[in-house]
Amino acid sequence: MRDRNERATREATTIVEAEQKARVEKTERLRALRLGQEAAFARHEEKPMAKQSRKVFHSSLTKNGWVVTEGGETVSRHSNQKANEAAAVAAGRKVHKDGGLAQVVMHKATGVIREERTYGKDPERTPG
Repeated sequence: MRDRNERATREATTIVEAEQKARVEKTERLRALRLGQEAAFARHEEKPMAKQSRKVFHSSLTKNGWVVTEGGETVSRHSNQKANEAAAVAAGRKVHKDGGLAQVVMHKATGVIREERTYGKDPERTPG
């Protein structure tokens, strides 16, 4: 009986020692990984991002009919509001598809903004 107890104690001690050894190895691996990441982060040079300008397309009614404008320049003319807004949205999507930022502002016939859509990263929130 005594031999069984001693053998069970030795086996339990061996298991506990193996678990402790595994924990120590895991801790050392994590520490090495963390140090490696910190070293890689220290080597990383943060480059300032160039601020990408957003192209803003306006769909509005003028005395010459419905027009899509960008930066004060007329992009296209249309006879009705629906075709004009479709052209403005298509222009905004094309800019975004090409890797740029775009915004489409659709006005009512009265000049009031009816809808606004952004393509790409949304602009920062501003009060008002």
